[in-house]
Amino acid sequence: MFSEQLKEKVSVLLVDDKQRNLDVLRAILSGLDYHLVEATSGSEALACLQHNEFAVVLLDVMMPAMDGFECAKLIRATRNCTHTPIIFVSAVADEMDFIYKGYNSGAVDYIVKPFNPAVLKAKVAIFADLFRTKKILIDQLHEARALCHKLEVEKAHGNEEKKVLLDMVHDFAASFEERLKFNEAITPALSIARSDVFTSTAT
Repeated sequence: MFSEQLKEKVSVLLVDDKQRNLDVLRAILSGLDYHLVEATSGSEALACLQHNEFAVVLLDVMMPAMDGFECAKLIRATRNCTHTPIIFVSAVADEMDFIYKGYNSGAVDYIVKPFNPAVLKAKVAIFADLFRTKKILIDQLHEARALCHKLEVEKAHGNEEKKVLLDMVHDFAASFEERLKFNEAITPALSIARSDVFTSTAT
């Protein structure tokens, strides 16, 4: 069951105002275990995030109307998107302040064009695997809580033999909760760590 869940397709959001850039990203990531969704503006990306859950967002920096920095901040402020990983894709390579601004606005990684397709695949795969693992932990937590409720009902009806088993299931549920918290903490931790690196480098 778990091995099948680890192979399930996850959604990846591609955001760029130029269709040719979206075509490049799609060509690199197509054929893998991803459902690729395209957005040609920041507002369109935010609309997609309102109705779908994404393992990672590949976000262009230089876009008209709403640039990538502003879009990233709004994504971070959107309900259920607080921990959605954002990878900036930009042609600007020599501006340290520019890159730092990307991390400071909520990105967990930064890719400079032209980039190595293998590197992009590897970065996306990391966050896709984290997303799948999170889903598995959530499912396990729900099952453990459901079993806890069932055992508590049986115990309330005088079945004291269920007490030991109930304590064990409570421990399992607590373990799943801690692992889920750790999984959710990884994404913001990556962003903070990378931001600190650029801060120390710039000073």
